[in-house]
Amino acid sequence: MEYGHDARLISAKLVASVRQNQKTDKNDALAVAQAAQLTDVSFIKGKSKEQQELQTLVRLRELALKHKVAMQQQIKSLLLEFNIRVSSNQGGLSAGVNAVQRLH
Repeated sequence: MEYGHDARLISAKLVASVRQNQKTDKNDALAVAQAAQLTDVSFIKGKSKEQQELQTLVRLRELALKHKVAMQQQIKSLLLEFNIRVSSNQGGLSAGVNAVQRLH
């Protein structure tokens, strides 16, 4: 659908440099309008579908890694409550979990 509007993307860095006051919706809108009227403004291209898919996969991978590390730290903390220290020299986290299983 086309409604006669010319939609273009402006770099967020450019808009941030034009914004003069606190970051609010009103000031952001004013900065976008001012940045669009600059004579030497260079508009940017949007991401392709493939780029968006790749970015999504990268973000999901980073999130999964953060969750994995957080879970490992949580398990190590819980093992310390049983006075079981987890060391990479002694088999790491799996050795600590196995030590707990031997207790029961």
